[in-house]
Amino acid sequence: GKVLQIFKKHNVSRLPVVERGKIVGVITVRDLMEKVIHPEEKPEYGEFIAEKKRYLKIPVKGIMTSNPVILSPHSKVRYVVEEMIKNKIGGMIIGEKGKLVGIVTIKDLLEPVAHARKEERFFIQFCGETDEIEGFDREEGMAYVREFIRKYGEFLENGYIYVYLKQYREKRGGLHLIHCKIRISSPNGFFVVSQDGWGFRNSLKNAIGAIEKIIERERKN
Repeated sequence: GKVLQIFKKHNVSRLPVVERGKIVGVITVRDLMEKVIHPEEKPEYGEFIAEKKRYLKIPVKGIMTSNPVILSPHSKVRYVVEEMIKNKIGGMIIGEKGKLVGIVTIKDLLEPVAHARKEERFFIQFCGETDEIEGFDREEGMAYVREFIRKYGEFLENGYIYVYLKQYREKRGGLHLIHCKIRISSPNGFFVVSQDGWGFRNSLKNAIGAIEKIIERERKN
């Protein structure tokens, strides 16, 4: 019964079983379905409540799969996937010297790939006087744009994102006034905003915030 509660609460389909700090097995939702209530032994409707209480008292060791496949946290992703396919399982226990380190699923492995493919649908370019802009960090800028794509990539579908930056002489609090212009060309619209901000980060954040508001209005129409 406790295992079932954990499955529901954390929305997971498998759990490693540990005893005295050592991995002794793994239990899955499928194990509960196949080993706890066998179709041929399924009770009649009137008996179901009583039978359900009995099933929920069965110890985990009577349901789990003993001696599960355990891989090192240093294993390559390709090898982990190969072992999943080989053993026909949807998740792999990661352990070291018999102790649990974590658990990785097919979903965990595919999400970064899907995210990368989503980003590949967009051409991102920083242009302007980037070499002269104090504090400019291309990787940090790309991170802000990627987060924007994560939120609005599905709506935009694909396209080109140009970020133009220009630094002014004015300074406040040690930061130059930066002009940021973002231009997005996509199948679902052409969007342009211009914003100023003190420092590279603030100017970029202001511009992204402004273009998000425009896209939000467009999505509602």
